[in-house]
Amino acid sequence: MNFEELEKLVIKKAPLPMSGRYEETVCFLALRGLYTSLAGKRITKEQAVKERVQLKKEFYHMCWLHDRYAAALAQYQEFLRLAGRYRPEILGALKRHAEPAEAMRLMADCIASLCQDKVFAQRAVKLLEKEYNDKGKK
Repeated sequence: MNFEELEKLVIKKAPLPMSGRYEETVCFLALRGLYTSLAGKRITKEQAVKERVQLKKEFYHMCWLHDRYAAALAQYQEFLRLAGRYRPEILGALKRHAEPAEAMRLMADCIASLCQDKVFAQRAVKLLEKEYNDKGKK
């Protein structure tokens, strides 16, 4: 629901909508309080207009934040799903006693998919290969 729809419900003295969105519930209740205060002459019309403008601004900001956080959560869940596909590969490498560098490369790729940082995986693999090669030479 948008701000104007919520305001129309308040004006019609409709019950609290069960939309499930927190910001709509808060806005509805704040508007109800504003209109009740105005009708009871506890605030002036000018004050009510100012508060309505502020409520509208805050409502849309809360909606924006909600949508932003929901998108971030969905993206994080996707990162977890992508990282999860490395689990059987890592376990398989460990069970077959693969070279440590192979298992570590898979683990670095897993971490990189969680962080969406391919540079990390590349650096980690290079360091592991260097360390492994240096130990092999001694």
